Order: sequence, then structure tokens, then C-alpha cells
Amino acid sequence: MKNIEDEIRKTMDSLDGLREVPANPFLFAKIKNRIAQQNENSITTEVWQWTWAKVATCMLIVGLNIFTISKMFFKDDSTSTLSMEEFGVSVGIMPTQNVY
Repeated sequence: MKNIEDEIRKTMDSLDGLREVPANPFLFAKIKNRIAQQNENSITTEVWQWTWAKVATCMLIVGLNIFTISKMFFKDDSTSTLSMEEFGVSVGIMPTQNVY
């Protein structure tokens, strides 16, 4: 028990000899400059992220419009759709039968 108290006293006595270390006079300017650079970089990155998102959205809209217009005006007549009567005959329902 005495040994622990001696160690604590030695540690406390060693702290008495500490003195304050003078700070670098340019430390505040360096910290301020780093904070400003980080803010500029984050703002620039955020602007570019939104720019790319807007460009991708516009390209998607234009692509969908081109696809829709091509389907509307350039129909392939070789793949015509069946009428309801033709569909009924193809599945075995005769037009004279009452389906209701």
C-alpha cells in the first residue's frame, strides 16, 4: 500500500516541473485556412454531384421521349395485333357462342 502511495506522489511531483509550451504564432491562421479549404472543397463537390444528377435526369427524359416518338411514328406493320374476334377463334371460342 505504501508503494502505491509513493508512486502516486512521484507522479504528482513530476507534474510540478511542467511548463506551458508556447504556441506557434501562425497556428490560428493555419487552422482557419484548412477550414476554409475544406468548406470550398465540400461546396464544389456538392455542386458537381447535383449537376451530374440534373444531367442524368435530363438525358433520361430525352431518351424516353425519343423512344416514345419512335414507337408512335415508326410502327412495324409486320407485327399487327389480333382483334378480339381473331383472339377468340385462336383460343377456341367461336364468335357465335355466348361468352357472358
